[in-house]
Formats: sequence, structure tokens, C-alpha cells
Amino acid sequence: MEISAKLVKELRDRTNAGILDCKKALSETKGNIEEAIKWLRETGITKAAKKAGRIAAEGLIGIKSNKNELVICEINSETDFVSKNADMLKLVEDITTILLNNNFKNVDEALNEKFKGKVNQEGKTIKEILSYNISIIGENISLRRFEKIENVNKGILTSYLHSDSSVGTIISFDNNVDETIARQIAMHITAMKPAFISKSDLSAEYVEKERSMIENELLNDAANAKKPKEILAKIIEGRLSKELSQNTLLEQPFVVDPSVKVGELLKRQKANIIKAVTFTVGEGIEKEEVSFADEVKAAQLAK
Repeated sequence: MEISAKLVKELRDRTNAGILDCKKALSETKGNIEEAIKWLRETGITKAAKKAGRIAAEGLIGIKSNKNELVICEINSETDFVSKNADMLKLVEDITTILLNNNFKNVDEALNEKFKGKVNQEGKTIKEILSYNISIIGENISLRRFEKIENVNKGILTSYLHSDSSVGTIISFDNNVDETIARQIAMHITAMKPAFISKSDLSAEYVEKERSMIENELLNDAANAKKPKEILAKIIEGRLSKELSQNTLLEQPFVVDPSVKVGELLKRQKANIIKAVTFTVGEGIEKEEVSFADEVKAAQLAK
């Protein structure tokens, strides 16, 4: 049956659910708005909509692989406590598997397209699975990002996931690398978080921005005011070179053996890194500071 825009708006106003979810609910219940409200509640969509605006900066990193592909994703929750919940762990496991077994272009596509493979709730979208789990777990949960890399030529894939699943790295190499060394390099990247793989990846804009910051820092120090310009220029270039090396993987001392740089280690393995991706839970999300007393008060008001 045809669902009117007026009916969709009324259901949306009463439940705060999305337009598409309201249309689906009304279609499923043949336009009966009370039954549609019940349907939204039972599927967890209503509860998910109410929690959608709440900041989710905790969570877990998921990593999964098959012979030719590796995927990494970040799934967020509101509290660290919930991120260790058995239901949350199973949710991350399921969603990471879905992302590995399907070729989604972006998060929006991943959320809204039905996936291949029997994982938890076959025939549903990730968005629907998240809504259901929000209703069970009781917090806002979101798929924030994911990235997949493929094996090419005679290369290998490797990964490292920290024991608490708060940070992880996936890497693709263009040649066969000793498995232990490959994993150690993944651990190194996870720990040191280089911004670039090699100096050739540095953009002119980035270099100039770093040089400007170092120059301003030096000139704001009164002790440098009397130094000749050519001396200051040498100091700036020296500091810039050090800063760029510290942020470039191949120039960094290897954490397992600081006597050798990562670039030298890869030369010995006759391999290069094609791509490396590191995700850290909550990175770049401004966390909301709420006192325990405020949380208790909010919980009481929500009843």
C-alpha cells in the first residue's frame, strides 16, 4: 500500500526514527501507526534513534583476514565498560566478518546494504544489526570507519591488534617477508604511529607547515633573537629534518632493535610496504566529560 508523507512525518515525530525506517515500519504494519511504533520498538530502531546523538568515543578495533584480504574497522560505544561486554565483542566479530566478506565502498554503503554470508542475522543490514544491539546493550553503538587492503603480486598481508583491542594496524608488503618480522613491523607502527611511510610521501604543504611551526617556536624564544639569520636557518633545518624523520616510518629506529632503522630492515627483506593503516579507538573524537553524579541524575530523569 502507498504510505503518505503525512503518516511518515507523524511516526517520525513520535519515535524520532529515520524517514526510511518509518516508511518500512508503516509498510510492514499496513499503515497502522500504533503497530508501526510497536514494530520500531521491537526491532530496536526507536531506542537506537534516541541514543544516536550521544557521543560514542570508546569501543573496539576489529581485524580479520582471509588469504588475500585484510580488513580493519572501528566500532564505537559510549563507555569502556560496554566495549568489554560479551554482546559487544560478538557484535564486533560479526561486523568485521561482514566487512571482510563484502566489497562495500564506504561506511554508508556498508550500513545500508544487505550483506552476503550467514553472520548472526542473515538478511539484515549492518544498520539493522546495530539497532538491535543498541536495544540489547543500552548504549549508542556505531560503525565509525573501516578499510580493506588486498594482497598483490608475491606479497603478504599482516596485522597487529593490541591485547585490549583499542588500537591495531594492517599492512600489505610487495614481497614475501619473514612472518615474525612482518608482525614486529606492524607492532612498531601501532606503537610509534608514523604519519608517513617514506620521505617521498611528504607533501610540500606538510613540510612547510612543520618548518613554519619550528621557526615560530624559535623566534618566540628571546635567547635566539641575537643569533645570526644563517645560524637560525641551520637550526630550523636541523630540527625540521629530525621532526620529519621521527614521523616517517622508514627513518624510525626499529622498536625491537633500535640499532637498525625500519627502512634498513625492509631492505634486508627485499620488500616494501605498499600500504599500512592504523586505527585507534576514539581518535579525533571529542569526549564528553560527565561526572558520575551527573550520570546518575540523567539516568533517573530518563526513567
